[in-house]
Amino acid sequence: AVAAEIVAMFMFVTIGCGVACGNGAFDGETRLLVAFAFGMGILVLAYTIGHHSGGHINCAVTFSLVLGGQVPWYQGLANLLAQLLGSVLGACF
Repeated sequence: AVAAEIVAMFMFVTIGCGVACGNGAFDGETRLLVAFAFGMGILVLAYTIGHHSGGHINCAVTFSLVLGGQVPWYQGLANLLAQLLGSVLGACF
């Protein structure tokens, strides 16, 4: 589950920020393209890793599930650290 969260955040940041940096947000078309890339990225990644880790992909989602009692605190902490590591690695590439 932790490895799936690392890979998902790495891919999400790489895809979303790569499209944003490559196209910018100069007009309506490029803004729509960037929003579509982020949306499709999260959709594909949630379906891809959802059966491995629950498909949280976002620290806020993991935190809310821990507070709601749906995920144990130790799994939430492991997912949170994995998501942070994956996003930093994605930002480096």
